[in-house]
Amino acid sequence: MSANASSAQRPAVWPTKDVALREPEPRRWEQTFPNHRTVILEGAGHYIQEDSPRNHHRDPRLETMTRPHAKLNLNTAKDFAPEYGMGDMGEARFVRDALGAEHIGLSQYRINPGHRIGFGHRHRQSEEVYVVLAGSGRFRVEDDIFEVSPRDVVYCPPEAMRGWEAGPDGLEMLAFGGHAENDAEMQPGWWTD
Repeated sequence: MSANASSAQRPAVWPTKDVALREPEPRRWEQTFPNHRTVILEGAGHYIQEDSPRNHHRDPRLETMTRPHAKLNLNTAKDFAPEYGMGDMGEARFVRDALGAEHIGLSQYRINPGHRIGFGHRHRQSEEVYVVLAGSGRFRVEDDIFEVSPRDVVYCPPEAMRGWEAGPDGLEMLAFGGHAENDAEMQPGWWTD
């Protein structure tokens, strides 16, 4: 391909040797990712690899989708805290299933002033990031205890035991990371000082 070729003529991802490419249907793009999930987008101009063995494992639900995204408002998501015996602590909303996500999780926590989550937890595989939205509090990651406030971001590697508590104004935060079934190990009463 010459250096003067327009970007519309270049593949979005350069193919390997002996890979057949075809133009997508007008205003339509589909991509199959390593997890065998095919995504179909409207209006993109990418090329599609025809001989990909992953194309044989398409999720049929995606064939009729006009948009491969979902939207919800966290205030409308179910509060699971009462169901898990944590109603006095505050709110816990887990939205992965509601969004239809397979490999990423998102949770919102609102911890009442002066309350602590009643357990520590860690993961075998999944990293997590916590973003403080409002209020203040403390985190414990393994033996390290530190203050958090709005816009603080806390990263936890999978194997690190962690927990959190709210300060006098409560604590609101988002937690997100990879999702793997049966990946969490819970330890009730882990933080007792």
